[in-house]
Amino acid sequence: IILTKEIRQTLAEWIVLKALTAEHNFLPGANKDVIFDQVARTEFMNTRKIPDRIHIHIGMQKSKKWETRFQRHTTGLGFSTQLPPPPPPKDRTVNVQIMTWGIGNLLIHMSAILDQDVYDRLKLLQPGPLIEIWPNGNTDTTWPPRYFATDEFVDELAGSLWQFVNSKNVIKV
Repeated sequence: IILTKEIRQTLAEWIVLKALTAEHNFLPGANKDVIFDQVARTEFMNTRKIPDRIHIHIGMQKSKKWETRFQRHTTGLGFSTQLPPPPPPKDRTVNVQIMTWGIGNLLIHMSAILDQDVYDRLKLLQPGPLIEIWPNGNTDTTWPPRYFATDEFVDELAGSLWQFVNSKNVIKV
């Protein structure tokens, strides 16, 4: 089939709806790691406007491991030219989220980065054989894709934020 702009818009809206819901799935007593505020959620509910600085990719995979798997990682990131870096603002919470989701042979990967400076500078693993459906360009895309993602690739993609945060190049404050 052809994934037209309209189809990609509908898919992206459905994925964002699921991401907004998944943010509120946490264990009692655990830290809440919601990155989208009530204003963004209400705007999405009323208008289906997808928040800024979201990227969504989809692809195919043939893994039993990712057939019914969902991983979501969040963190608070900022950049500083000072050493040691100053402490983050007191009101700052998580501002980066990576979500990877396997549904049968479908693989969904979404990244959301609220801070423009972090969005402009953070480079995680590239989506390889996945197809970008958001931001929604004008190019129609053929589905299914010609290539499948491997277990190893999906594991690396799903863990790319965690790998970055735990690298020696990141100073934790």
